Amino acid sequence: MSALPELQRAEAACSAGRYAEAEAGLRKALAAGADDPHLLEMLSLVLRRQRRPQEALEVCEKLLARFPQRAGAWHEAGRTLNNLGQLDAARGRLQQAISLAPEDAGLQHDFGHVLQRLGETRAASEAFACALKLRPEWAVPRVRLALLDIDAGNFQAAREQLEAALGLDAQDADAWSALGVACHRLGCNEEAQAAYRQALAHNPRHGQALGNLGIVLHDAGEPEAAIAAYRHALSINPRDFRAAEHLADALLEMNDCRAALAAAEKLLKLFHGHSGALASKAIALQRLGRASEAADLLGMDELVWPIDIQVPAEFTDLDAFNSALAGHVLAHETLRYEPAGHATRHGQHTGDLLRYEKGPVQWLEQAVQKAVSDYQARLTRWPQHPLARSKPVHWRMSMWSVVMGSSGHQLPHIHPSAWLSGVYYARLPAEIRKDDADRAGWIEFGRPPESLAGGCDFPVRIEQPRAGRMYLFPAFLYHRTIPFSSEEPRISLAFDITPARASG
Repeated sequence: MSALPELQRAEAACSAGRYAEAEAGLRKALAAGADDPHLLEMLSLVLRRQRRPQEALEVCEKLLARFPQRAGAWHEAGRTLNNLGQLDAARGRLQQAISLAPEDAGLQHDFGHVLQRLGETRAASEAFACALKLRPEWAVPRVRLALLDIDAGNFQAAREQLEAALGLDAQDADAWSALGVACHRLGCNEEAQAAYRQALAHNPRHGQALGNLGIVLHDAGEPEAAIAAYRHALSINPRDFRAAEHLADALLEMNDCRAALAAAEKLLKLFHGHSGALASKAIALQRLGRASEAADLLGMDELVWPIDIQVPAEFTDLDAFNSALAGHVLAHETLRYEPAGHATRHGQHTGDLLRYEKGPVQWLEQAVQKAVSDYQARLTRWPQHPLARSKPVHWRMSMWSVVMGSSGHQLPHIHPSAWLSGVYYARLPAEIRKDDADRAGWIEFGRPPESLAGGCDFPVRIEQPRAGRMYLFPAFLYHRTIPFSSEEPRISLAFDITPARASG
């Protein structure tokens, strides 16, 4: 029995979004004895499009049992496992597919996507670059490479890659939205607005573009327009956490603290540990005169935890370990001066140190892992606190370094995507000392930016950094570095602990 007519009908139905129709036709052809691997591959795809990945995987297993040398079978199995979140297994299937069909650009692209989800940035970039080399006219790998550049802080490279992609496909709303991000990070707000509006012209329900347009309007001093954009984004996707968080902050800037509190609490009903919402709620409570509630939420006395680490066995003493860390950071390929989008002023900032050759950072990573486990255990003392209630079972870590020179400081900021944050001090100038009345170079917790504080007083906790000391604190707690003057650099390594789903 020829499967071609039914396959063509199924492809047409699938392209039109008529997945149930496509599935029925494919199953009918298979039941009638059609023996074509294309039918099984299409059936798996149709099941995935209907969000039935487990059934799709069962079809893939039958496909692999009958056609073990077929690259497409391994490819479809890899995509299905990716949908199921079983990333390691997906990588294995896709590697097998590549061994059978190394010149398949789509396969290289999907392999890069899985590697990106696994946090293997460099390998993902190589896979996307390979896909682009195989199909230079294909815009999608360029967009993927640009997104990696944005994550790494290479905004100009991302902009160039996205402009090239849009030259190939000017209808791609995702590419326009990403171009808006790159332009915004480069400080080109008008170009960012134009890019987001192009994304919305091609997809009026593009929630990310709407939310990001709100942020650009906010930065341009148009809070009312920003609030409208955030609310529009939330009408499309009520679980758009980023838009909800920025809405609360915009309302605080408009001095509508009750509406800001309501927006934060609405977000916390969806995700009770959202750091941005907790930060906004604490500010709104303080400004509304509910200081004791704000203090209980911030928990600065209990939830800011200093730790003096043990020297790793591989080093003779703490100075040797810290010198190795400092040398690694100062020579790091991602070290940039005042990268856009960061709170650092008069200083340098690296990308994620855990995505590159780790060197001595691997031992700090181990120390942080132990400290986080101890911190989680300690939270049993406050079982009703949002930080304890949102404690992740599975989490991932990112780590970067900040190298500050004279007049270096960080503006008040939080880490809204994380659950827990921290900082370790590897090298400190002699000017940062205990007897300094100005506390230059110290870290301060608790005070939000003035645009959010609205002239209200906030309690603070100020700590003197020490080489070899680490601080863990809630990611929703505003913190800053007090400016200092010195010819010596101040080198710290900061990290975020972000909830993550387990991958099989």
